[in-house]
Amino acid sequence: MLVHLNAVSLFAVYCFVCLLIYILILWLKKRTFVHPHILSKRRKNAEKRRKRGSLSDCRQELTLNILFIIAHPDDECMFFGNFYGEGDRRRKELEDSCAIFGLLSKHVFTVNQEGLEDDPLIFWDVNLVASTILKIVKKQHIDQIITFDRHGVSGHRNHISVYRGVRHLVAEHLLPKGSKAYSLETVSFFRKYLSFFDLPFSLIMAAIPGSRILLSSPVDVLRTQRAMKAHWSQFVWFRILYVMFSRYMLVNTLQPITRNSPT
Repeated sequence: MLVHLNAVSLFAVYCFVCLLIYILILWLKKRTFVHPHILSKRRKNAEKRRKRGSLSDCRQELTLNILFIIAHPDDECMFFGNFYGEGDRRRKELEDSCAIFGLLSKHVFTVNQEGLEDDPLIFWDVNLVASTILKIVKKQHIDQIITFDRHGVSGHRNHISVYRGVRHLVAEHLLPKGSKAYSLETVSFFRKYLSFFDLPFSLIMAAIPGSRILLSSPVDVLRTQRAMKAHWSQFVWFRILYVMFSRYMLVNTLQPITRNSPT
């Protein structure tokens, strides 16, 4: 009985600690991926433009362009193509989902190219992936890239291929000067479905130099769940469980991609 009470007490304390961490991070949260040196430079340039009377250029100078690189429609919601022959429908679902996040369709880029077909059993060619990404990075003046890590979150080979393509750009110094790349940390199956209770572990991982932690408010979580519903063709029972219990719906930890990052 004593052991049972102690276990219950420990669990209650752990829940309370998780709640405190959640509230504290939400209170302190000012999510930005811009490096302080880049931000300082942007502010100086914006001030110069403001003095010249170019207000629109000033606003543009302070805008950070972030590119989320995913392998399939619905990855933007859950980090789980045309594998089932529904490419056109899924493209429309992706645009509808991104609209819920406030992204305009002109800022959503889909690649329908031979060699990059959706297939969980195939690794995409690294050079092809890298060159495809680089074209968008240069055209859209991207400052930060966020994508999967070497485990692809779910182990999907297409996800892993995207990471390898981005890592190739970083390792070969092909990205524009000042551009940074981050990968979404893959966690164990146990941690993946801890939801709110994964916060202490995520906080520890975020202590690694260069790492970032992103925490969603309850409103953010509900918005993401609504966005996932836009992918109705993929909304099967196990994805419903995912959006209900996955820690990725609430907290994400990002690691910097460097030339020394594992392949």
